[in-house]
Amino acid sequence: MPDITDENKNALLLRYASNGAAPLVRVVLQAGANAAHTDVDGQTALMHAVLSDNPDETVVADLREKTVMGLRDAVHGLDWTTHQDKDGKTAL
Repeated sequence: MPDITDENKNALLLRYASNGAAPLVRVVLQAGANAAHTDVDGQTALMHAVLSDNPDETVVADLREKTVMGLRDAVHGLDWTTHQDKDGKTAL
């Protein structure tokens, strides 16, 4: 696992969510990764986890819990209940 830095923690969260790496998702979330962070296509880590070829239930549950805790994240202006990527997909 690469060192977690302020510069890479959100990218690592997206990668680990896509790969279903539950322990690593937890580590980067604990290191302060932003569950509201989106990639260039507007997809969150939860969306990556749900839309992966083989979704890991633990990763989805962890990210869903983190998502519920920040349903309306005023800092990022993201409404988790309706957020869509560039193709109109949501995690729910």
